[in-house]
Amino acid sequence: QQQQEQQPDSKQTASSSAAEGPVQPVTREFSALGSKVVESNVPFKGPEDEPDFWEGNQFESFGKALERYFLPGLLVLGLICGAIAAKTYNEGATAFVKTPTGPDAEPTIFIATPDAEGGLSAPTLLSE
Repeated sequence: QQQQEQQPDSKQTASSSAAEGPVQPVTREFSALGSKVVESNVPFKGPEDEPDFWEGNQFESFGKALERYFLPGLLVLGLICGAIAAKTYNEGATAFVKTPTGPDAEPTIFIATPDAEGGLSAPTLLSE
């Protein structure tokens, strides 16, 4: 019987806490081991509490498409970059080298001369 008298009923506890009203925020700041410590009885609000722009159902289809077509898109991008590189490889070159035919042969250098239209004409042989 004494234990029952010492412990209040859960109904009494709930009614007494509701009568007190909203909880007042209490914050305590102190230093421990060289670090600043902040204690509070309410949760801290931070940027992680706000919803992210990319979060939600509106970007679900975008994520699925990116997941499905990322590698094929990367392959197409590589092909386009390779085609542009191959087309412009010798652009602006004025000297061309013919590979030697054997180990003792020396490389042959050709010099391209500018023509009237601003392009380069057929290379002329510089040395043999």
